[in-house]
Amino acid sequence: PEVKAEHDEAAASAKLAANPNDDQALNARAIARMRLGRYNEAYEDSRRAVALKPADSDYQANLGYVLWKLGRPDEAVSAERASIRFNPKNTIAHYQLGRFLLRLGQQKDLNEAITELRKTLELDPRQYEARFELIAAYRELSNLAEAAAQLDVLQDSRPTDPRMFYVTALLDTDRNDLNSAIKNFNEAITRDPTLYAAWQDLGLAYAKASRWLDAVNTFGELARRQPNSVEAGYLHA
Repeated sequence: PEVKAEHDEAAASAKLAANPNDDQALNARAIARMRLGRYNEAYEDSRRAVALKPADSDYQANLGYVLWKLGRPDEAVSAERASIRFNPKNTIAHYQLGRFLLRLGQQKDLNEAITELRKTLELDPRQYEARFELIAAYRELSNLAEAAAQLDVLQDSRPTDPRMFYVTALLDTDRNDLNSAIKNFNEAITRDPTLYAAWQDLGLAYAKASRWLDAVNTFGELARRQPNSVEAGYLHA
């Protein structure tokens, strides 16, 4: 993917050398630079593309994404809203707006986040990432029935995804079924040892079940795997 992004960036730069106001090339280079993690440069390209063609829904959605990556959430939300105004069927814009609102962590935004994520699935039922986000939103509202309904769909479509076991474990924890939660957290990290949130939640589940040695060992392993994480170090202390 990195090699392709570098190739796409070079191709777009060549077009821009001939025509600095080529909005399509600016947008293409912005996407390539996002994929390379160069968000400040991507922002400049995306901003220019939107300035040249402000009614382009895709350009607005891309601008929203890079603004979010740069830690400018209010502007990111505004850009996604603009994208949807210009094209109410822009699946990516609905998904990103729902995701951003959920990440902002404001109770008042949860219902709108759910509406946007459900709209994403209405437009494209195969947007499985939206279902993972919906589960998180419904858990925030303590609506375990709706969260479980989304999980049922994912179990049919993504049965081997490590996050499936992680999310199942989280719902087990919500129901206070610690034995099942511990089993599913362990399955998640077996399938994907880099799923660090699952390590942390596994340690907390062990502690809640008064399995102190298992908790200490789990947090110790998490600290070993994430030596620069203050939180992991704190939990292990």
